[in-house]
Amino acid sequence: MSNFVCENTPRKIDASGRISIPQNMKNRLNMNVGDKVDFYTISDDDGNTYVGIRVIEKANN
Repeated sequence: MSNFVCENTPRKIDASGRISIPQNMKNRLNMNVGDKVDFYTISDDDGNTYVGIRVIEKANN
């Protein structure tokens, strides 16, 4: 994987199954309220699985 960055900002899953995205990550991804995002998983050769986020459509704010 290239450009893999650990944010060091652990999050807990809330009772509804949600995880908040750290503000610095939202800033780096240029994410805004109303944007449509896609989630995907990435597995490495050691059996670790990671979650990726991609902005697929910007909101008309």
